[in-house]
Amino acid sequence: MKKALRLTTTFSLAALMAFSSLISPVVAAYGLSETQPVNAVTDVTSTDDGVATRGDDSNGSDAAGDQSLIGGDVEVLDSEGQDKSGGYSEVEQHADSVDSSFQYVYLAYPSLSSGTDQVIAFATPNDSDVLSSATLYYVSTNGVRGSVDTSAAAGNSAAFIFGANLNANTYFLTSISYSLQGDEAEHEIDLSGRDYSFTVVEASTSSEGTSVYYADEDGNAVEAQTIQQALECADSPDGVSTYAARSARNVSVIALDAGHGGSDPGAQGNGKSEADLTWKIVAACKNKLEAYGFKVVLAREQYGNYSGNDFLYRVQRCIDQGAQAFVSFHINSGSSAAHGAEVYAPTANGTDYTQVSVELANKVMNNLAAMGLSYRGVFQMQVGDEFAVIRCAREQGIPGILIEHGFISNSGDVANYFSDDGCRRLGEADAAAIIAQFPKSSWYSGSLTVKKNARHIDLATKFSGGNPTNACYMVKSSSGRVDWVQGYDQHNNSWTGSFDLDAEYGVFQVEAYVTCDGETFRVDSKSFGDNRASTNAAISGNIVDVTSSNWAVDPDYVSYEVISPSGTSYWFSGCKSGNEWGCQFNLDDLDSLFGKTTVRPWCTLNGASAFPCGSTNYEFERPDVSLSLSDEGGSLSATASGLKPAPSNACLQVVAPSGAERWYQLYRQADGSWTGAAPAAADLGEFGEYRATVWATYGSKSRGWATAKASVARPDVSLSLSDEGGSLSATASGLKPAPSNACLQVVAPSGAERWYQLYRQADGSWTGAAPAAADLGELGEYRATVWATYGSKSRGWASRSCLIKSGFHKIMSSGTSNQEKMVSAFVRSGFSFPSNVYTKFGAASIEDFVSIIAEEAAYEGVDPYVVFAQAMVETGWLKFGGQVQPDQCNFAGIGALDGGASGAFFNSFGNDSVRMGIRAQVQHLKAYASFGPLNRECVDPRFYLVKRGSATTVGELSGKWASDLDYGNKISKVILSIK
Repeated sequence: MKKALRLTTTFSLAALMAFSSLISPVVAAYGLSETQPVNAVTDVTSTDDGVATRGDDSNGSDAAGDQSLIGGDVEVLDSEGQDKSGGYSEVEQHADSVDSSFQYVYLAYPSLSSGTDQVIAFATPNDSDVLSSATLYYVSTNGVRGSVDTSAAAGNSAAFIFGANLNANTYFLTSISYSLQGDEAEHEIDLSGRDYSFTVVEASTSSEGTSVYYADEDGNAVEAQTIQQALECADSPDGVSTYAARSARNVSVIALDAGHGGSDPGAQGNGKSEADLTWKIVAACKNKLEAYGFKVVLAREQYGNYSGNDFLYRVQRCIDQGAQAFVSFHINSGSSAAHGAEVYAPTANGTDYTQVSVELANKVMNNLAAMGLSYRGVFQMQVGDEFAVIRCAREQGIPGILIEHGFISNSGDVANYFSDDGCRRLGEADAAAIIAQFPKSSWYSGSLTVKKNARHIDLATKFSGGNPTNACYMVKSSSGRVDWVQGYDQHNNSWTGSFDLDAEYGVFQVEAYVTCDGETFRVDSKSFGDNRASTNAAISGNIVDVTSSNWAVDPDYVSYEVISPSGTSYWFSGCKSGNEWGCQFNLDDLDSLFGKTTVRPWCTLNGASAFPCGSTNYEFERPDVSLSLSDEGGSLSATASGLKPAPSNACLQVVAPSGAERWYQLYRQADGSWTGAAPAAADLGEFGEYRATVWATYGSKSRGWATAKASVARPDVSLSLSDEGGSLSATASGLKPAPSNACLQVVAPSGAERWYQLYRQADGSWTGAAPAAADLGELGEYRATVWATYGSKSRGWASRSCLIKSGFHKIMSSGTSNQEKMVSAFVRSGFSFPSNVYTKFGAASIEDFVSIIAEEAAYEGVDPYVVFAQAMVETGWLKFGGQVQPDQCNFAGIGALDGGASGAFFNSFGNDSVRMGIRAQVQHLKAYASFGPLNRECVDPRFYLVKRGSATTVGELSGKWASDLDYGNKISKVILSIK
């Protein structure tokens, strides 16, 4: 199998050896021959042609896609055609470089442990360039940016060595800027669109644990961070599998697949058979790997009955035997001119096993190129167009690659590499790449736990990947002093040790080492700090001031943990003042106060995790609280004493006799007591024994501290009631405590009722007027009840009766009147206005008649309602029927006697006759009710016969204007019907 590749540059770092010993391993592997070492897929081509044979097809089908490299990615272009020998051929593709801004960028370690330097090299486009300076720029996944200047340069090549101080993260190369000798311009290589990245992992990262995987839409096993994430991302919950898995970087069991075999000889050419050659390469690779310590699983034996599609089952067969990675060995075939090596891997999709596959493929390709094989590239195969063994490995979640070691169809490759010695060298080169990808240090992992109790330190290492024969701990103090602590086997994959700190303080670094299979490895490291301080807590009121002094080592930062009596921890930031640190907090910030409170300073030194530095305590006894309670006119007066220290708040819970409750605020006084008034009876509407509890809040918790009882007596209410001209004047006394409202219920003799508002006076009484007779239109005995509202309840408290007599209306009145009401009263009477009689006398309608009454009454100051009502009583609502006739225009019976005299006539005034008759009535009423002179010429023939001022109310007209003793009452009733 081959790719048409064009060599775009020759990479040589040999000159850099003089600048940095750290680059020497790179140079030794790649810099001494005209080959191109790469870590990512690289664009290189050759000018030969060839046809490759492959028995392993893509996804188990009969055709595999050829691939070309574009911008570092693999793109499937064509499908294989079948050659004359019955195999399957790949049509060679040519790809030109898509970026001329640089020849290459080499990244030595896609993944490195924290504390380890990365090596990155690049070359400018022209071999004749001479670099004068260069700067590499990078950014982490959380947005932290950084840069590094070149560490070594030779001609147009430069290397950057950095990373030992980087935190665990993934870092992306964003750009390289450089300048050339003799060229003032600054050049920039934009790497932001390319996946040049590396990952820094903690040296203590454990290789074992519970991992959760889900299958994505392409069938990839993707590791999830949590089970919940897996459930959300998987096609179905049934597809989730949870199992203890090693990391794809911790491989110690490797599967080697000698391609073809059995009934499938593979490619043939130049007297060689692919199946024989791959077996020889695998045998050499196996010997070297086993000598190093790997367990090797073979996908097939040298001889056996293997079917033509056996390659579909080899991955699973090896996994069943414990294989953790899969490497398939092949020989390419094509035209006689095609030559060189190429390696296939799955597309890196973010999973560790696909990323490791690409890294391993690069290492193998670089080693084969270092042997002199032409560098044809590393190809990441797209899902859906993969070789079967690569697909099967990907689906099982393990690293898997396929190696084409040269062309069996090329005489040069056959002569140089496919002899027995050549196969040995190829196998050992592959083994060297596998060892480089999975060194022994990656097989073993451990986690270090450091527990500090005062100045005693307990160490424990949990180990996996082997059976250590020894463990020890290196302890390095901030002064540089180094001590070693022996570890002891606890026979449960853990080793422990301990030691006591002496006079030194500061940051201590602990490194855990284990010896396994005759080699010693550092498996984890931790740092911890130790310091000394004197801490005090001073309390003033509710404020606690904490100070820490006499530090053994000046802290970088201090925070304070305050542990309340309930065991809850609260944290407060420390502030530095001179050589002291301190903080301040309010007692109200804590959830509980009474009992022992611990204050503990936590110190941070030189980036070490914060640790406690001693502590101090203070304690409050529970307060002895008393509550006094008294009834002051229905309001409870409360005083709570003994609340020390002062709470953040206090209130009074009041429970009524029925069990209903209400809360009232208490207020802190200068003497420390808390007082308040609770108008409980007014609020709750109940009388009897009340129970009150004082509640106080300390921190975030409130509770009741003391309880007292007091009785609230029912109010002794009295009601006074009097008739003032038909209006009831009411005064209610004894409503203590004051209700939220009070009103008067008035019931007329007929049983009809009306309600009237009462108003609270300064002396505590409630008063109001109830024009009951006017509102209800009744005379006689009225009954009134005062109602008061306490809380949500209203009830009657006292009642009184009062007689409203007739004739209470004043005759003389300057008040306003309503003509419409008089008209309405006439209409309600059911009688018709005698227009046929009064039209010619000046009143064609009841409206005209009422208007004349209003005008004439106003002239003399007489109440028009009295004039109207008297006229209706005298005439029977203008129907007459007695001695007086309608056409006399005498509406008040002036001059009419019981003996039969018809009375005065006012019809001689023509169109003013109605007016003259009403004017005479008004003047006659004024004569009775007033001593004042008339304002108009007197038309009343009997005005001077009246005893002036002898009847000021309509009631007093009875027996005077008319002999009927009920005369005034009749007029009053009509007046009431008007209003």
